[in-house]
Amino acid sequence: MSENTSNQPGSTSDPQAETMITVNGRRYKRRDSTATLICFLLLWALCYVCLLFSRGTRTSLPTLPEQLDTLIGQVASENIIAEVDFCYTAPRATTPTPNGHTVVIEAITPKVLTKDRPGGLLRSVQADTPIMRQGEIITAETVARLQAYQHVFAQLTAKMRRLLPLHQSALLCGLVLLCFGCGLFAIKQQLFSQVDRIILLTIFLGLHVVLTLVSQKMFAEYINGTSLQLCSLLPLCLVPALTSNLLGRRIGFCTVLLLSALTPLLIGGENLFQVYLFSLFGGIAGAMLFHDIHNRLGFLLGGLGVTATIIGLNLFFAWSQPLPWTWSSFSPFWTSILYLACGNALLVILALLLVPLLVERFFNVVTAYKLNELNDRDHPLLQRLREEAPGTYEHSLDVARLAGEAARAIGANAGLAEVCAYFHDIGKLYSPKMFGENLSENEANPHDSMTPQESCQVLREHVRFGIELARKYRLQRPICEAIAQHHGDSIIPFFYQKALTQAKQENLPPPSLRDFSYDGTKPQRPEVVIVEIADTCEAAVRALVRSREQPTAANITQKVNELVLAKMQMHQLDNACLTMAELFRVRDQIIKTLCNIHHLRPEYPKELKPIRKPAIGADPTTQSQPDVPADASPTP
Repeated sequence: MSENTSNQPGSTSDPQAETMITVNGRRYKRRDSTATLICFLLLWALCYVCLLFSRGTRTSLPTLPEQLDTLIGQVASENIIAEVDFCYTAPRATTPTPNGHTVVIEAITPKVLTKDRPGGLLRSVQADTPIMRQGEIITAETVARLQAYQHVFAQLTAKMRRLLPLHQSALLCGLVLLCFGCGLFAIKQQLFSQVDRIILLTIFLGLHVVLTLVSQKMFAEYINGTSLQLCSLLPLCLVPALTSNLLGRRIGFCTVLLLSALTPLLIGGENLFQVYLFSLFGGIAGAMLFHDIHNRLGFLLGGLGVTATIIGLNLFFAWSQPLPWTWSSFSPFWTSILYLACGNALLVILALLLVPLLVERFFNVVTAYKLNELNDRDHPLLQRLREEAPGTYEHSLDVARLAGEAARAIGANAGLAEVCAYFHDIGKLYSPKMFGENLSENEANPHDSMTPQESCQVLREHVRFGIELARKYRLQRPICEAIAQHHGDSIIPFFYQKALTQAKQENLPPPSLRDFSYDGTKPQRPEVVIVEIADTCEAAVRALVRSREQPTAANITQKVNELVLAKMQMHQLDNACLTMAELFRVRDQIIKTLCNIHHLRPEYPKELKPIRKPAIGADPTTQSQPDVPADASPTP
């Protein structure tokens, strides 16, 4: 990592450049790096607080009388689940017989009897096994279990619950967060130059930590169930669904990996692998099902998918672990699991209905709902474009079609690409007649009476004016990026060549490339890169049509290949978040769509007389047939 303090060697220091840091050829503001560090420390501190408050027991004991023997014969009012393994001595129950002898009754449950001792049977109770169940009659053996567990419960420590020491757990949480940040930087570097995105991601992760702590407290106070019920209560699908829907699929799946490692550390206990699998599969379900939702059916299917995932994981662990009681009494346990799973799904659906409204307002993020609003072409800017610059409007529609199809080909956000294409040329509203697509055949081109420098200034001005309009109408950041970056910093070749020719004729020095280049920055977002390529290709192929040259598939392919290669040679795609394979798929899809638009059709005959159908009920053989030219060909 190196710091840049000047633009060129020997130049004067630039105050703005002194606040920039260069990493692997990319420039970031120091305030962005500071904000990222602050978010990391805040999130780490929140994890530490969660560890402090979650070190207690997972369950709680109800208030029991001092003499537990008085409970014998009563009906249990609630469930008590063992949190750890323990042993107790079961009394030998006897019953009199008609001949005066006594018979020892040994109610032995499977896999709990260990050995016989004077005065009773030594039995063991496994973790997540009911000690007392609601609605059952309390027996002497139940009281013996309660007495033993009451003694063990008072001595429950972090060591007995197999928890790591606090400082080790906090250190591991910090390492996990650091690895997450490094992986995210390697996958999507441009995220770290957007402070609002970093803050939003930190809020989502902090929300998961807080909800994890709240869920544990609710579980201890109101449920007192098994670890399976605790995992079903945790909102493990919520944050992956939010990040995938609002920040992108890549960030969503990175968040899944982070929470899968972080959640077991925050909860601890003997079932770390179980919590890990719940976090992993629940997060994957949330990220996949809620990534791209546009209608009510998507919400319904997503909620059903989350519910099915939670129930399926419970079925797997109840089958793989020796918990026969979950099957012997199906109704109470599985009913609670069903309620918890449905509640989890409902929480995700409500969050995805409400949170995007807040995110749009405070974090300038384009959500699926906002894309649907902008995609209906009734926006005031598009209405102005349709009325004042009809040629630019039709060009934007064709670019939107090209960009949408190309985005779908590589798995990018097709809706965002289309919306960016609709608005990318709104800056031409400041002077529509200065652009050739808005001129009729009989209108004179105003650039014929202007110098090349003046013409280039007019063309560059449409980018600046478009950004002003976008801010005035409060368009979101990706759309503003498309307006500002769809030309990058490329050269305006036509007027540069014109100026170069004039300079040679007048024996003047060649013009500066800076005077004939756009002032924008090179695009990074995949959708904006696609819009830039589609914009150039559509305009070039339309020029073929206006020049009366037949736009065959070979001509279109050759022209698109030349344009994409030229952009690569001029380094316009250096910052694009696209692989070469994705770039080639974008090129091929644009060629395919352009060939579909400018498809070939058979020529109509030069002279064709109308052919009348015979009257109803008349004999077709007696009707006179009109003369048809011999060279007439069938029309489609």
